[in-house]
Amino acid sequence: MERITSRENPKIKEYVRLAGNKKDRDQLGLFVIEGKKVCLEAFCEQVNIKTAFLTRRFLEEHPETAAQAEAAAEETYLISEEIEAKLTGCKTPQGIFCVCKKLDKLLDVDTILNKRLLVMLCGVQDPGNLGTVLRTADAFGVDGVILADNCCDVYSPKVVRSTMGSLLRTPLLWTKDSAEFLRSLHGRVYSAAAVVDRDALPMEELRLPVDRPCILCIGSEGSGLSAGTAAACDQRVTIRMRGNAESLNAAVAAAVLMWELQKNR
Repeated sequence: MERITSRENPKIKEYVRLAGNKKDRDQLGLFVIEGKKVCLEAFCEQVNIKTAFLTRRFLEEHPETAAQAEAAAEETYLISEEIEAKLTGCKTPQGIFCVCKKLDKLLDVDTILNKRLLVMLCGVQDPGNLGTVLRTADAFGVDGVILADNCCDVYSPKVVRSTMGSLLRTPLLWTKDSAEFLRSLHGRVYSAAAVVDRDALPMEELRLPVDRPCILCIGSEGSGLSAGTAAACDQRVTIRMRGNAESLNAAVAAAVLMWELQKNR
């Protein structure tokens, strides 16, 4: 295994650019992952791994995982703890980092029509919220996630970390305009808009049709769904709350809604 000793090494600089810049991720078709659990998930899911970086400490403490990294990656390098400090986005780095090619688990209109339940996130900007929704969707068996209206980058390190590996399994689709997308599928899917409105249907009363897939639409943290997106949906649904809070965090609301929907599948 070749050793990298300089923080100015081109491989190290590439990793840093990919971790910090969406433009570079988009141009190169690459993203980064860090930590034993997420890297093991990547090996299991057969993610295409371009480069792996390991510290001496990781090699000694996790020889089996290190061997998997060497087998999975096109290139594997031994790095110093000084370089590890430059790469990490964590307070307590674990000593393993990978550069991966973007995922090929993608949805399109035809595959959507063969699914049962999908979640559409509209303008969600907080990486932690986005990552938590992806992780929850994976846990509840949701068939895919649609990212609309300029959601934050699903390949940002904060999103990747918060998914705890679920990103690597979840089929994704990107669309610019949620309302236009829903209108284009009118009659072929059933769509439900999550809103804060006492006149909307209580979530626990929603029953999904058996002849069409359902898309559950979740809005941004600050303003929720746009009026146009809500109007494009077949039904407006809400979470009835007994306390004094007017609304829930986007990720928490999505989790409650997905739980209710999956009970009725």
